[in-house]
Order: sequence, then structure tokens, then C-alpha cells
Amino acid sequence: MTLTAVSRRGGFTLLETLVVMAVIAVMAAMSIPAFDGWLQSQHLSDAVDEVRTNWVRARAQAMQEGRVYRFSWEPGARQIRIAPDEPEFWPDATGTSQAGSGDVTSPGMVIEKDLPEGVAFAISPTSEGGGDTVLFQPNGTAMILGADGSERLQTEVALANRKNKTRVLRLRALTCVATIVNPVAP
Repeated sequence: MTLTAVSRRGGFTLLETLVVMAVIAVMAAMSIPAFDGWLQSQHLSDAVDEVRTNWVRARAQAMQEGRVYRFSWEPGARQIRIAPDEPEFWPDATGTSQAGSGDVTSPGMVIEKDLPEGVAFAISPTSEGGGDTVLFQPNGTAMILGADGSERLQTEVALANRKNKTRVLRLRALTCVATIVNPVAP
């Protein structure tokens, strides 16, 4: 009597494949919130860099052209606007400073950009309110006017993402130095 050897093909059973797929699905579900948090944090960092870069551009343009440039933002909005501080660029603005308006024949630089997705301007938890107007002067300084029209030494601009993480930028008028401020916990 001869016994025949039963040969078995190598491979995975349906049960083994389903177990592996279930493990992958569980790991993916656990990593999505962490990835989303990282992505939102990255968008917030990109927004901070965007605002700082545009402040530098506005200051440099004001110095180059010899005229005042205005930086505009609104709490709750996502758009940055920078343009010469002249009525044709800011028809609704009041209390503008025309000091140092130099080359009026130049069309001027106009920047209108949106912040990265999921990031908007917020009211700074460390400032006295908001609504400041920033005017970059041809001499390399900035004039910061409060909502009441008074001149201030600095302003703070807050940016917040969907996860309610906030970064605050402080701009000093005399030096135009921009620093990131750690917000006070509410």
C-alpha cells in the first residue's frame, strides 16, 4: 500500500487575508486624527509665514517707492490685503496717512491673498482688542493706529486653525520686527 503525499499550494487563506485587512483598517483609523492635527498645525505655520513675508514685502515696497503701504486684515476672515495707502486703493478707508507719498506715477504693489485652508484671523487673546491699522512708512518704520485712531507702539495679529490652536504675531512699529507670541491660555 502506497501513501500519496498531499501537496498543498502556498498562499494565504481568506481568514488570514481578512485579519490583515482588519488590522490595517484599525491602524489607519487611529492615525487619521493625528495626521489631521499635524496638517492643521502645518497650515497654521504656513499662515504665520505668509503674514510675516508679506509684512516684509510691504515694508520693502514702501521704502523703495517712497510711499506708505497699508496692511489690512479682518478677524474671522482669511484674506490679506496690502496696497499703497491712497484713496484709489482704499476707497472705504478713513484716517489714512498720506505722509511720504512719493512716486504716485507708479501703479504700486497690490497683494490680495487668502490664508491656507482652515486658518483665519482671530482676535488676539493677549491684545487689547483688535482692529489696528498698519501703515508701513517709507523710512522703514510702521505707524500702527488703534481702532480709536490713537498711535500704538505695537500690534498683535492672531491666526487660528480649525483645531482652535492660535498663533499670535507681534509687530513693533519702530523696528518692524515681527515675533511669534505664545498666546495666554484662556
